[in-house]
Amino acid sequence: MKVFVVLALALASVSAGLVPQALPVRPRDRTSTPSITGRITNGKNAVADQFPYQVGLSFIGAEGSWWCGGSIIDNSWVLTAAHCTSGASSVTVYYGATVRTSPKFTHTVSSSNWIQHASYVSVTLRNDISLIKTPSVTFSSSVNKIAIPAIASSYSTYAGQVAVASGWGLTSDTSTSVARDLHMKVLIVLVLAIASASAGLLPQIAPLHPRDRTVVPSINGRITNGKDAVADQFPYQVGLSFIGTESSWWCGGSIINNTWVLTAAHCTKGASSVTIYYGATVRTKPQFTHTVSSSDWIQHANYVSLTVRNDISLIKTPSVTFSASVNKISLPAIATNYSTYVGQTAVASGWGRISDCETGVAKDLQYTKLTVIENSVCQKAFNSLIVTSKVICVATPKGTSTCQGDSGGPLALNGTLIGITSFGSPDGCQVGEPAAFTRVTSYLDWIKANSGVFA
Repeated sequence: MKVFVVLALALASVSAGLVPQALPVRPRDRTSTPSITGRITNGKNAVADQFPYQVGLSFIGAEGSWWCGGSIIDNSWVLTAAHCTSGASSVTVYYGATVRTSPKFTHTVSSSNWIQHASYVSVTLRNDISLIKTPSVTFSSSVNKIAIPAIASSYSTYAGQVAVASGWGLTSDTSTSVARDLHMKVLIVLVLAIASASAGLLPQIAPLHPRDRTVVPSINGRITNGKDAVADQFPYQVGLSFIGTESSWWCGGSIINNTWVLTAAHCTKGASSVTIYYGATVRTKPQFTHTVSSSDWIQHANYVSLTVRNDISLIKTPSVTFSASVNKISLPAIATNYSTYVGQTAVASGWGRISDCETGVAKDLQYTKLTVIENSVCQKAFNSLIVTSKVICVATPKGTSTCQGDSGGPLALNGTLIGITSFGSPDGCQVGEPAAFTRVTSYLDWIKANSGVFA
């Protein structure tokens, strides 16, 4: 049996004034289940009744179906991860299975039967825990609960102790399907302070905050410390009101052609339709609107929500007639080499929140001038695993920045679109940390291939 090491990071360095860092997070995972061959990587086959507390969880949601594991902790409760329940509408619980497809019995329950931690954060996987209420089950040698630790004033870290993990997970990093047979492996628990990671033990990623899919209950405010736009100042700016299965949210976008709008992938993700607001200065008074469904947009196939990588989408719209109020913004010309734009002043615009304490997007279109900075400076806030060459960052002095609701909107330089509002510091929009945008020059070929639009 192969021994693995699990590294759990303690936030010891926070007291030294460092921004808390999180491991590069890849949930272990909501995995689709097209086939049933394979096993845990380098694990062993479990024997019948070896793990009677282990259940399989087959979730169904608006975006597909996925497989997770869970633990029986009582006749009517199963404990699992919040990233498993997130976005699901129902789950089938597989009890007493060694072969995944041959459980002793199953129960199917809806999302109203589970409790997902209210403070779960998907980007950092903080509070990654959920409880599922099930019909009462009768315990046997194949189906039984596992004990949970007794409540106490202090708890062991378990450092150096050997623990057992079990499940039907992928067999390797290249596998695409979950396992047929229940498997197990042994792990040694270590506890590390974040400070030790700076010695090269582990790459660190800062928690991210997309600039964002913001609900729109109120309409007052502006970009933090920005200025009011005048009529027709940003004819390429559109507002995007998305509707999804669970809520609605607001983003920005840029007109790049009579029939195409460019925005962020984290805006389109999970939405079923969008209403596009054209030619608005006052958000609620556009020149006209168009509503299209999710079949009319192209979200980058390699978008990764946890790292906000490839945060770009194209929306196909009915053809619009250009005017002083509604017009396209130029894309950079396709070339072999591109400017980094470092030191140049660009303009961001949008109807995002006016401050970190606001809950609604802005009534009036706002803009602010921001200076492009070296990616190496930005990496000190977010790390190189987040701030790749496909990201462009700006300084936000005196709290002047994009904020929630600005997502997907433009960063323009001399009438050319160079960035798409993407993410910023989890500590807020006004803390002076860099703001990050999708670097448009990195996606010119993708834009051309999918829309036919190029400079």
